[in-house]
Formats: sequence, C-alpha cells, structure tokens
Amino acid sequence: MNIEKLIKDISTDTTVFFHTFDQVDDVIIAKSHFLDFHFGPTCVAIALDYTLPGPKVTEYSKKHLPILFDYDEENFYDRLIDSVVEIETNLIGAEYQDENRE
Repeated sequence: MNIEKLIKDISTDTTVFFHTFDQVDDVIIAKSHFLDFHFGPTCVAIALDYTLPGPKVTEYSKKHLPILFDYDEENFYDRLIDSVVEIETNLIGAEYQDENRE
C-alpha cells in the first residue's frame, strides 16, 4: 500500500485536510481537524483527535470511533471514503450543536 498516495487521495476526495504527520514505529499518523488516521502496514484506523470535544462530539465518537479498514478488504477505498465523509459530516454537526449549547 502506498501510504503517501493514499493520504493525498483522501485529501482530494474528501474535505479532510491533514495538518500534522507523525510516525510511531511502522505507523504513520496523519492528523486533521477532528481525526487521527493511523496508517499501518495492513490497515488504517480512524480515531477522534479533538482537543476539547463537547458532549455531542464525545457521544458520537464513543459510538462510532475508532474504526478500522483493512487494505485487503473488497472495495477498501470506496468504503473508507464513504465513512470519512459521513464521520466528518456528523462530527461537524455535533460540534455545531455543542457550540450552540454554550
């Protein structure tokens, strides 16, 4: 799996913008506004990385994250992109609700 190409494709095909990259052993961690993408040798894991989540963001993330996608799964990329779009949309909505509660 070409992780660099995968990261570029995700950015191109979604609204995710990666602003920070780290590496721990053989895992590349690409960080966006809400999410950490852990690109390992066999799969990518998506987890919440939000400094001060409100109750709606926290509730959503506890129910739906982390989520794993195995590179060998059928339709891996399409499933990944569909999920990323859905997660980002839901997290943005939850963030908006949290901000309006304050």
